[in-house]
Amino acid sequence: MAEFTKDIQTLTQQASSSPQLQTNTGSLASDVISAASFGLGLYRQNKAATALAGAQKQQVEYQTRLDESTLAYGDFQASMAAQEQNGTSARAKRKKFLAGLGDATFQTKVISASNKLTGTNFTETESNLNKAEVQRQEDAANLVVSARAGAISAGESVAGVENLTTEQQQRLVVQGEIADSQRRVDASTISNAIQTGAYNKMTADKQTALYLSATMPAYSLKLSSTLNTAVEEAGGFESLNKDGLFDIITAERTNLDAQVMQHVEAAASLGVILTPEQQNSFRTSGNSILDSFEKLMGQEAVTKALGSIPDRLLSQNIVKAMTHTDGKIRNAALAIMLKLGGNELLGVDITANYKILAGMAAGDALPDGGDDLKNTGKLAKAAFTAPANTDGTFTSEQQALNSELVENMLQGTPTQVKKAVKGNIYKNLISSIVEFKGKNFAIEKHASTADAIVDLGSRVISSAIAAAYNAPKTRLVGGTYRDRQAVNTDTSKNFTVDEKTLELVPLGGFAYMTDEVKNYNSYVRESIKALEFVGGDVDAYKRDIANSILVVR
Repeated sequence: MAEFTKDIQTLTQQASSSPQLQTNTGSLASDVISAASFGLGLYRQNKAATALAGAQKQQVEYQTRLDESTLAYGDFQASMAAQEQNGTSARAKRKKFLAGLGDATFQTKVISASNKLTGTNFTETESNLNKAEVQRQEDAANLVVSARAGAISAGESVAGVENLTTEQQQRLVVQGEIADSQRRVDASTISNAIQTGAYNKMTADKQTALYLSATMPAYSLKLSSTLNTAVEEAGGFESLNKDGLFDIITAERTNLDAQVMQHVEAAASLGVILTPEQQNSFRTSGNSILDSFEKLMGQEAVTKALGSIPDRLLSQNIVKAMTHTDGKIRNAALAIMLKLGGNELLGVDITANYKILAGMAAGDALPDGGDDLKNTGKLAKAAFTAPANTDGTFTSEQQALNSELVENMLQGTPTQVKKAVKGNIYKNLISSIVEFKGKNFAIEKHASTADAIVDLGSRVISSAIAAAYNAPKTRLVGGTYRDRQAVNTDTSKNFTVDEKTLELVPLGGFAYMTDEVKNYNSYVRESIKALEFVGGDVDAYKRDIANSILVVR
């Protein structure tokens, strides 16, 4: 650039200086020489003017090239970040990129101009790229760990999880969260029953059924994961040594007692003693699953059919069905296996069996409405879906899944909806919306989500109001039996409704707050917050709640 400036200054001086013609000197020779000099001066002036125009053009072209190269260099650095390049790789590519722009002097000018334009330099860019690479590696490692845990929870194989695509690993994480949320719901159901005293009022059969509903699904899925892992590590069912699989079955039988002991300890921590009959019920149910799977795998037609399935996930889902706690699902798996093996099944509705397995995979109740599978509801799964991204946001796929789960649940039968309401699923929904500020649902689905809150909330809160006002008017509280005292727990006399929040607040500043009052307040508080996050009509919702309170009071 400096060279151009110097040349232009010189040429400008030459082009602007006028040559002088000196004649009539008295000497012909001198006059001839003067005329020649004048002509030469004119020539030089014209040449200088032409050269000046050329130099100015070169200067413009140079500056344009410099500007374009500066912008291109800036784009290059940005692309390194977008391509998730590390610092070392970016430096090598930078060297090659700059070499294509021009010589070292020109490269220096480009770098200097870019640094001034962006307010940064490549050293900072390189450092940021290296930090981002470290974070990516940590995220990838954490994702593998989470995917492994998710696979175990969901009953799928952990073999080769580290070699799966990011999308496949994230799917395992979500599937694990779904299964874990189900277990939490089941655990909370039995825990609440114990704490409220409802458990002690149940018959022995109902107590056993409740215990099995909270323990067997987890056992079944863990078993499925173990078996699926063994099959995949062996190279699939077509190359499987069944003796190795039967060894796993034997080991699982031996391990049943250890699992029962864990259940005994967990129950004891809640103040409940598992009876020998309940303990045996778990062993019996576990052995039933193991026996069923062993018999299925003993049939050549079944193993042949499994070996012919090209889809990895389909194969694993069938194993989950074969080890399911529900006998109808295990029978459906057998029927489908035989069908895939080319067997003609007379008197078997294969379509119905396909529906059973599809419903099992989706978390639905059995098509015939049987109670063997608890429809804890897809809503609970949506409530426990964690953000996929490190910044706490959800992927569009997660948001779509959550919305679909809510919609499917609301479109269920009255029995399914009732189970959803009674199974704390509504509470899980509103809690998740409050926790994630509605980000777990796409904005365009907020309206339908708000409708779900109002629809389910009207039933849940109405029941909570009735429970609060119809609860016993007095209760014994305190330590030992001799030290317990009667306390007035009449909600209608001890509490009033806060006009702003609609929560029940003590008259006079203090009153014994029963669990029924606490539950109602929690539902109201969370419901209103959730409705606000999804843009629902909060005022109309409050009016409905207030009207319900007036009716009950």
